[in-house]
Amino acid sequence: MKLIKFIILFLLIVFSTSLFAEQQLNFDAIKSKMIDVDVNLTIPVNIISYKENNSFTFITPVFPNLVSQTVTTDVYYIDSNGNKIQATIDKDEFGNNIATFYVNPITQSRYNFNINAHIISQNKLILPNKKYDLNNPITDYNEFLVPTKNIQSNRSEIITLANSIKTGNDAITEILGITNWVHQNITYDTKYADTVEDSVTVLSNRSGVCDEFANLTAALLRARGIPTRYISGYANSTLSWEAHAWVEAYVPGYGWISIDPTYGEVGQVDASHIIGSIAKDPDDIKDKLTTINTVNIEFLDKEKAFNINSQKSYADYGYSSVLNINLTSPSTMKENSAFTIKANIKNTNANPIITLIILRTHDSFTQIYPKYSEQIIYLDPFQDKELIYNFILPSLEDPMSFSYMLANQYKDVSGKVDIYLNDGLYQEVFLVNPPSIYFKDNKLDLSIDITNHTSKQKEIKLDYNYCGVLSSESKIIPKLSNDFITYTKEFDKQDNCRLDFVISGDYTYSKSIYIYPTQEIKVIDNQVNNLEETINTDKNIDENKTSDIWKDINNQKIVGKTNNKSYVGYILFSIFILIILLIIFIKPKRKIGNLTHV
Repeated sequence: MKLIKFIILFLLIVFSTSLFAEQQLNFDAIKSKMIDVDVNLTIPVNIISYKENNSFTFITPVFPNLVSQTVTTDVYYIDSNGNKIQATIDKDEFGNNIATFYVNPITQSRYNFNINAHIISQNKLILPNKKYDLNNPITDYNEFLVPTKNIQSNRSEIITLANSIKTGNDAITEILGITNWVHQNITYDTKYADTVEDSVTVLSNRSGVCDEFANLTAALLRARGIPTRYISGYANSTLSWEAHAWVEAYVPGYGWISIDPTYGEVGQVDASHIIGSIAKDPDDIKDKLTTINTVNIEFLDKEKAFNINSQKSYADYGYSSVLNINLTSPSTMKENSAFTIKANIKNTNANPIITLIILRTHDSFTQIYPKYSEQIIYLDPFQDKELIYNFILPSLEDPMSFSYMLANQYKDVSGKVDIYLNDGLYQEVFLVNPPSIYFKDNKLDLSIDITNHTSKQKEIKLDYNYCGVLSSESKIIPKLSNDFITYTKEFDKQDNCRLDFVISGDYTYSKSIYIYPTQEIKVIDNQVNNLEETINTDKNIDENKTSDIWKDINNQKIVGKTNNKSYVGYILFSIFILIILLIIFIKPKRKIGNLTHV
């Protein structure tokens, strides 16, 4: 038996260490304020066929120097004689660095275009002590207010949703409201990893990856009169660096504010965000190739390598004391009870703060209000804010002690609750989440999530006035529900129309939503054909002989910070769990008093 335990202990040490090593890039990325990183990108191409003296030109964006990042680059290819041929780098209208490689003549069957960069990325944003009223239209950077191919800020669905989210005219409050809505209501789904969906489609599907999150957020912000630009680059995911997309919004007195709706970050966007290019639309920045039809070229997958030299968190810079956080909850509860956690958060700083708040509880806890465990909050100087979270506790076979944690960029605070089978506080709760509206297939959908964890059934009445047509209905909410009951209502979408609805009975709520028409604004779409473009730089060549060989070779799908791990990680983690189960069978579960800790 001792030998078995020794082997298990040895395996635990080995596999735990291996799993940790694989996760070394996971610096709890939202906490990262500064990263010093070396980036090596290689774009390989095979020359399938060509003729003597044929040539080609390859154009691609490279990392620019910005307020948030200091960059030194070496951009080149190696010719057939082993010579290092540097690219020519110019600025475009957005301030992007655009590298041009001239290959003249073609002398080899493969070329590797290299972008090597040393980047120091740091979040330096300090919010000013003033607000901007959107009743005063923002007149700077109006080119980033215009609707584009994928960011249709003039569409009825987008304008209507942006105004239904509206709570006032303070620019920062509106940015937070829109970003929270997208972060909480759009589902991250990797099935969209090979496409780029426009903002209206994202709103209809309510799912996507990071470029879908960015497109919808940009459209909503532009619809609220806030200039917004599309950012593409890289960010540190759970285990590796991946191509990523986010946005920046311009507010007078603040400048450009970084916003990542996929991660749920505004202003305090973590330093792992390395900007590659800035654009009005995702289709604006693409790698391009120019040649003639006697050249046949195959582009291979882009190769990337990132090496972190140093990395510091907000805590490393002394930001831990910026927030005072106090968590309170009942200390002893009965199983299957409603459970409330209150978080009192105080800004101790003389400047405003925006921070992402994440409440992490055990998987067996069912969160019923608010519906989401992550939200971005704004705090004025020295402001207090109370956040309230409601859960339904699990049914248990034995008494258990559960811990929970409230995390953000600056610090983490934890608490715990002891759950008994027959002792402790038992609470009932009836909660209704605020209604959400969506648009799909020219329909307006109203959705309400309700939880009735009481011993009595509840009833709500809904009265509607839609475009002057009155209707009403009642809904019975069964007792002792432990999860959401979702009520939905569908209307045929009509422009220049108002939906007024009132909820009464055991819950009261009212709201008016105006359905705006699509604005008759020309959408900027100066893009080439989705697949290819012909560019002829040799004036002596007959245009009829050029070939359509332009490709968007930057074909790495921009994706977000996912929880997907490599197969090795899954295997190691599975082995780890199996070992834990072996220990459980070998040694009975130890209890502290009459509580097992989780």
